[in-house]
Amino acid sequence: MYFVVPQIILFREEHSPRTLVKKVDFISAPGVSEKGVYRPGGPKYLLTNRALFKFNKSLQKFSLFKINEKETIENLIKLTGFNFDVDKEITQMPHPHTNRINILRNKIAPMVSEFYPEFANRVWGI
Repeated sequence: MYFVVPQIILFREEHSPRTLVKKVDFISAPGVSEKGVYRPGGPKYLLTNRALFKFNKSLQKFSLFKINEKETIENLIKLTGFNFDVDKEITQMPHPHTNRINILRNKIAPMVSEFYPEFANRVWGI
């Protein structure tokens, strides 16, 4: 499924060199494939508690796209175990609109809690 889903959004709550490493021991879902492999989908973004990265398929790497308002590029370089580019039009992550927060809390959170009860409890107190 990973190869054909058009836009995979990866997320990590912890943004550290321990979780965002340069090299892994095992690859279960590669970001790119060899030529000739049918692959309409793949990663689009990587979201952490500190930043949003956009995946560049042709360069086969992430670019820093948006940062948390309390974050700096220098600190993200220290906290990220892999090398990344910095987008020319980097901006701060906007605060979500009240309507979006209400939808997340009242509609999405109950559905998420069925499959990820510990995560839903930690994030939304459900």
